[in-house]
Amino acid sequence: MGKRHHDRQSRGILLPILLSVLVLLSIVRFVGFTSFIYEIEHARLEGDPEIVLNENASIIAGQVLDYLKSDDEVLDPEVFGEKELAHMHDVKNLFNLLQTAIIVLAVLCGLMIFVATGKHNFHFRRILHRTGIFMILFALAFILLSINFSWFFTKFHLLSFNNDFWLLPADSALITTFPQLFFQHMFTYILLVYMVIGMMFFIFRSVSRPQSNYPHKVFFRK
Repeated sequence: MGKRHHDRQSRGILLPILLSVLVLLSIVRFVGFTSFIYEIEHARLEGDPEIVLNENASIIAGQVLDYLKSDDEVLDPEVFGEKELAHMHDVKNLFNLLQTAIIVLAVLCGLMIFVATGKHNFHFRRILHRTGIFMILFALAFILLSINFSWFFTKFHLLSFNNDFWLLPADSALITTFPQLFFQHMFTYILLVYMVIGMMFFIFRSVSRPQSNYPHKVFFRK
């Protein structure tokens, strides 16, 4: 009996954590692959007198997005230097890994939910509520870690890449198209969306609970 209770408690924590990570990775991929967000951000950076933005930033950004999205696209070696091409190859591999992680997590979470719905003690609203809690905690942790964004940005690259190809000249096409402030703003967008979704999950349990004299018998239904 004790082992069964422990297993249920473990699933009740593991599933929300996995869902929290799945939502975060999905938002990262959405923001990273959405061209209009790039256009908005470049328009915003053009008005910053401290940023030297490439005059062809929109065109270069479009080429980079096409390259990341397609296995058939190649970057123009006349625009990008050898080190930039090597770094973009690493970035593409990172996004491919991200996509694989999303698929694996989605399948795993789907299987866990499918198995759990056949059990009488499964509360989907409780799972969403706990997922919202973890999402809010993760978002707050990332906010604290990124207070010094330069430090956070450097640590991210050191952990994500096993070379120094990301250390590019200040006048390179990638740096003048995607300055650090660009990534700082993108990071803010990701955390903002993540926090909003987390808060929605957090309050979902209370606002969506149907009126019943037996609230403990409200289970997940289609």
